[in-house]
Amino acid sequence: MAQRMISSVIPLNEPYLQLCLSNLESGERTKLKEARIPVGDSFYLMGTADPTGLLNNDEVCVILANGQVSGKVLVYRNPGMHFGDIHIMEAVYVNEMEAFIGDAKYGIFFSTKGCQSAAYEMATGDFDGDMYWVSRNTELLKYFKSNEPWSRVYSIPDSEKRNPQKLSDLELEHELFQLLLQARRPSFGMSTAADSWLTFMDRLLTLGDDRATEKDSLKRKIIQLIDIYYDALDAPKSGKKVEVPNELRAEMFPHHMEKGIDFSYHSASILGQIYDRVKAFKNESELTKEIWKLPCFDTPIPETYITDWKDRYENYRKEMTQILQSSYESKNDAAADLIKKYKQLLYDAPDMEESAKDTEVIYKEAIAIYHVTYDYATSHGVEKCSFAWRVAGSALCNLYAWSFAGPRRKPLTISQSVLRELLN
Repeated sequence: MAQRMISSVIPLNEPYLQLCLSNLESGERTKLKEARIPVGDSFYLMGTADPTGLLNNDEVCVILANGQVSGKVLVYRNPGMHFGDIHIMEAVYVNEMEAFIGDAKYGIFFSTKGCQSAAYEMATGDFDGDMYWVSRNTELLKYFKSNEPWSRVYSIPDSEKRNPQKLSDLELEHELFQLLLQARRPSFGMSTAADSWLTFMDRLLTLGDDRATEKDSLKRKIIQLIDIYYDALDAPKSGKKVEVPNELRAEMFPHHMEKGIDFSYHSASILGQIYDRVKAFKNESELTKEIWKLPCFDTPIPETYITDWKDRYENYRKEMTQILQSSYESKNDAAADLIKKYKQLLYDAPDMEESAKDTEVIYKEAIAIYHVTYDYATSHGVEKCSFAWRVAGSALCNLYAWSFAGPRRKPLTISQSVLRELLN
């Protein structure tokens, strides 16, 4: 909705729009604190096997918005942790691929040649819906140094498996109950391995060449933790019981992991520096607490609309409170359905673009919703303004755009994709 409001030329200091932008900024800061930095010319693509059988093991076929691309690309799969989990590969054009993909976009095809796919070398990736990060960023490609791909060094023994056909009914029932209890019991092997890996990697980044012995020791621990982590990833399928040995468990963590002051040390690594820079940044535009209304919506409307939407808004608050206090697993879906219910009441359709209702009536009801909501928000917080924009946002944005354009000009609608490009 924030994008729609901006494209309708609604002032950036409008209370609800400012809240949306503040939340967006907060989310971006959280990503930056975790060193999740945007990289241009990069994509997340679903991976699958080459149906033509023509790709070599170091080649991929990459499909983007305008079709196949050629040239060097970096390929990685989350949550790869090994030094060699990022591969530099050659994206090639495969003419025979066109018959298989048609007009499909955004995908990456891996070779089926060789004894092991490149996908498996990236955190045991496969082709059952795994997403792969693919980058054509020229600066990354220029400075990237490839490493030997991951191969297992340490392995946890397979769990003992009993043939169900050789079990009595009582033994089979016992085994099934044991498997059920084991599945319900929380396992911390994966998170412990990940935290320890990041801690040791953080230390490795700060050591100089004069600390070669310590660096070698850390690398051995990191390699072992990677294998343990990958075993933990596959544990639900393999049935392996994954535990991290005490000698591989970190006791103190870098401060950017936010484990608490008693369990943290101040890290001088690049990750710690990024974290400190983001924390030190001061938000110059403080979020306004004053609720004010856009003047163009200060127009006379029938009192019946105000009365009707006061009652509806009160009912909405009660229904939303019940949803948020419930034990529903899909609270977000229930909340979204509730908004759809009130949009249907306003538009007699899912949204304004699909409505056959009289436009003037829609606009008057939308203004009624706006005033009812903002009057309530004045004493209950700017967050309460959301109802007006989530339900009547389309109508309100149209109204404001026409008001801003004036009687002799027609407002120009900007698509969200174009607006995103302009803002970037």
